Amino acid sequence: MTQNDPYRQGEVLFRAFFPRQGEGLVITSGVVVLADDKRFLVRAGSREESQAQTAPGGWRRTREEALDHLDRGLTITRTRVEADALRLKAKSHCVRKLRGELSEEARHG
Repeated sequence: MTQNDPYRQGEVLFRAFFPRQGEGLVITSGVVVLADDKRFLVRAGSREESQAQTAPGGWRRTREEALDHLDRGLTITRTRVEADALRLKAKSHCVRKLRGELSEEARHG
């Protein structure tokens, strides 16, 4: 997402995510410690992250925007997984069909 208004030093930002080694949804906050028109550096706890202004890595100005960003990502992922599942189902059908044809050939001859 391209930022219309680049993040500036001192701004508080939020990011929503599901931790890899944890349970549940987390919304963390961070403060922009350095920024220019191209990049910004946000400090969240003891971590610092450098992000492009045009791809802010989930950092948003409000908790609601952070949740919306996460929800869009989950929706995109779910759609891709569902499409992959349909392709796998079709491939599995082809395998079972060919397996049946081979079994039929073996019985007849």
